[in-house]
Amino acid sequence: MTTRRLWLDCENRSLVNLKNVGVDNYAKNSSTEFLMLAWAVDLGEVNLWQPHLGPMPEELKELLLDKAVTKCAWNFQFEKHIFEYVLGIPIELSEWYDPSVLAAYMSLPIGLGKAGDALAIMGKKIHMAPDEGVKFFSVPKKATKKMLANGSPAQYFKDWNSNPDKWEAFCKYCRQDVIAEREIYYALTAVNSPMTEGEIAAWELD
Repeated sequence: MTTRRLWLDCENRSLVNLKNVGVDNYAKNSSTEFLMLAWAVDLGEVNLWQPHLGPMPEELKELLLDKAVTKCAWNFQFEKHIFEYVLGIPIELSEWYDPSVLAAYMSLPIGLGKAGDALAIMGKKIHMAPDEGVKFFSVPKKATKKMLANGSPAQYFKDWNSNPDKWEAFCKYCRQDVIAEREIYYALTAVNSPMTEGEIAAWELD
């Protein structure tokens, strides 16, 4: 029986800087919040879950908890840590697959955008400048003196209420990351065999 693949990409926000503290500390920080998750099963439609609109869909929850489903994410450690420490859904390493490792194995760039460019993958074309949505919604802003006088915290976040148009573009950006990582995977496996068991074991160890 063919293994089902669950393609994933999440966006978050936090008062701590991911590059400064690393993914483990970022995911465990109490200020880190889950914003959205793009997901698709195999070649199916890309869905988007936004926690502020409602609870996690039951289908998605069942897929995440099903050990027979392979969870796929580009630079998977981020999603793995976020699921475990922010959503409370620990997923074993053996259930994950990272297509960026396959790209590296085939001497291609491991950045999603650069790998997409190298393979002429169009799914990575986005509706906003690279990282614009991440910087705009995921990084805290400093409150002005007027805002502080009105009781605002020293740091605050833009969101779906303050900037609905940019938020919609951010949602498209998240969806397209799933499209891109999936297209890259199928493009690579079409021209070469997937990684050997030995390479997979080395990746898991590393």
